[in-house]
Amino acid sequence: MKYENFNMESNRNRILIVGGYGMVGSNIARLIRQVDTSIELLLAGRNPQNGISLAKELNHSETAYINLEEGFDLRDFKKIDLIISAVDDHSNVLRETAIVNGIACIAVSELADQISPTAFLGLHKKIVAPVVYAGHWQAGILTLVVSQQANKFSQIETIELAGLYDPKDSVGPLVANEVSGFVGEALIRKGEIGYHYKQKKTRELLICTIIHQQ
Repeated sequence: MKYENFNMESNRNRILIVGGYGMVGSNIARLIRQVDTSIELLLAGRNPQNGISLAKELNHSETAYINLEEGFDLRDFKKIDLIISAVDDHSNVLRETAIVNGIACIAVSELADQISPTAFLGLHKKIVAPVVYAGHWQAGILTLVVSQQANKFSQIETIELAGLYDPKDSVGPLVANEVSGFVGEALIRKGEIGYHYKQKKTRELLICTIIHQQ
């Protein structure tokens, strides 16, 4: 593996972003760079050549090949302080590698059934670095909203989760495909401005969030 963009003996913190040059990963990388101009970023994925221009844009960055279906050996990447998973990791490879090796990890693409095995591992392996599950439908924030709002009702027959589907937002359709099994449409774009609200039955608590990124 080639490391060309910076000195590998540097004492800077290094962040590995798997899926780092994709839609989600590239936005994460840019946000990190806005906050810190010296952190070293490793933008990894199955087609690292697609991330070369982004690496040049961000400075102190490089690309690397990672295909989780072929396995993941942390020793290939020297020092890593934080692993960010911005890809589908159905076998929990990245999170479990992070836990076993005491590396901080943020996962932004998993669903509920993918969280359980890692949570179970945490019961049997001492956690020495933060592990953040940030991908299960807005990091689970809707569950907290439901709990708070439910206290305002004397009786609730149904609780539904719904979201805004905006075909003009590149993130909207992507998320909608992932959550269509448990989140319905409540707000739908109507023309260039405004959204149409689907009328719900009475005595139903509707919690609505927006599948949208500015």
